[in-house]
Amino acid sequence: MRHFLVQIVKYSLLIILLANLISFSANYFLKQSSFFKPSYIINEFQPGQKLDFIIAGSSRGLTSLDTKLLGSLMNQKGFNLSLDDTGLPSHLLMVQHFFESGFEAKNCILVIDQDHFVTSKIELNDNDYRIGPYAEREYIRNYLWLREKGILKPLSYIPYFPMLAYSYYNSELLVSSIISAIRPKYRHRFDEFGDYTYPNAIDEGVSEYYEGTVSKKVNITNPIIEDLAAYLKENNCNLILYIAPYKSEKIEISNQLNFPLINHSDLLKEASLFYDEIHVNLEGKIAATTVFAESYQILQK
Repeated sequence: MRHFLVQIVKYSLLIILLANLISFSANYFLKQSSFFKPSYIINEFQPGQKLDFIIAGSSRGLTSLDTKLLGSLMNQKGFNLSLDDTGLPSHLLMVQHFFESGFEAKNCILVIDQDHFVTSKIELNDNDYRIGPYAEREYIRNYLWLREKGILKPLSYIPYFPMLAYSYYNSELLVSSIISAIRPKYRHRFDEFGDYTYPNAIDEGVSEYYEGTVSKKVNITNPIIEDLAAYLKENNCNLILYIAPYKSEKIEISNQLNFPLINHSDLLKEASLFYDEIHVNLEGKIAATTVFAESYQILQK
């Protein structure tokens, strides 16, 4: 019996060791690649690179503004840090990752969604795993510890046991690491400016007609915005809040936090400019960016 238990322990340790070796290797390929945005900025930006603006947000931040066009209209240089399927806590994390990696920016455009006007759930977001390979960094480790549910919080220990991340997000990370090893310059759903664009089409199940505007009054009081602003101030960067266009909503904002705000919630009145209810398509993106540039430049005066 004792011999049997010893064998179980021995083979278990061997499996754990092998799993960690594979995971460390996968992390290496992801870190050396451009596949996910957290590694792209580290590998493709010049050390100490300075930008005029960065954009942070969810899928609406990723798709609402054309970063290349915006920079061209204002004679500035920017990058879009937004990640789809994420919330305000993740936006803060990506901004931290940008600055803690040694880069600088004068302004941060935060594309804030309705779900995060007042509060944000204490949980991990769907695509937080994309920054997982850098979990040895303190700000990421703290984020995982605060956001992960449960008593053990296994993802908080992935700097030491990366197999925990790969067992949790196996399909996302393993496939990504394999592609990164084969095509290290491949970018996953973003261009060289960090943008993603929906085609000039309407998503299935979404009305192709503009059905009028529903107005609502809301307050923006989420304390995470103040945390972000404080962090940006430490890094000599200004915060600008942006409400990107919705297909059929007009949001009247009570900006109790008193940060500069550009509210374009009801800017676009044509259904043909939207991919779905909350995302613009290519034409809508160009239209929104052109008007945003005018509002942005007014704030800079």
